Parts: sequence; structure tokens; C-alpha cells
Amino acid sequence: MAAASLIYPDGRTAHLSPAYDIVPTFCLDGDDTLAIPLGRAKTMADVTLETFRRPGMLLSLDPRLLADEAKRTVERAADEWPGLLPNLPLVKSHAERLSGRWESVALAEGHRQVFLSGFGANRSF
Repeated sequence: MAAASLIYPDGRTAHLSPAYDIVPTFCLDGDDTLAIPLGRAKTMADVTLETFRRPGMLLSLDPRLLADEAKRTVERAADEWPGLLPNLPLVKSHAERLSGRWESVALAEGHRQVFLSGFGANRSF
């Protein structure tokens, strides 16, 4: 994710804003390098829940706040991804590249089979 923003629905508690303007440039060039490093993480494969704890500490927040929100976001994606994938306007090579990427993204740990199920044999590209 090259850009992220926070919203404060109650005026005080930060939540990741809904995703918008998502362009998986990884599909185009295969480069997993983040546009802007996220802490010490320079690739999506390096991003873990711990990656989100450090900024929380630097902002004098409970270090679990951002990590918990990232975890909930991954869980929501795991719930939605398989149902959305068949309707996404992806060419076969991009879909295959995304499928392979889930295998290396640390944040997908524990959810890989859910994500990858969207790429099942019944998927027509």
C-alpha cells in the first residue's frame, strides 16, 4: 500500500480509512519494493504486525493500536477477497502474480489459504 490515511470517526480514535485508488503496481513490474519504506520494511514481504507497533510508540499511542487495526484489516480482506476476486478486471498474468504474492506477504500468515482460495480452479480469467 503506497498511501494510507487515518480517519477519526469519534474525533479521537484512529482507524485506517477505507481503501481507495488501489493500483497493484506489483502486477505490472513484479517489484515488491514499497514506494516509501514502512519503518524498517522496504518490501511487502517485510511488513509484519510489529511494523505497525513502532509508529504507534513514536506517536505516544498504545503500540497495539495500529497493529490491531492492521490485523483487523487483513482479517476483513480475508473474508472479502475470495468473493471479490472472480469479479475483478484482472488479466490472467496479473491474477497469477497476485496469487503468488500472497505466499510471501507476512501479514497474510494464517490467512493464506483463504486468500488463495479466490484463485481456485473455478476461476476463469
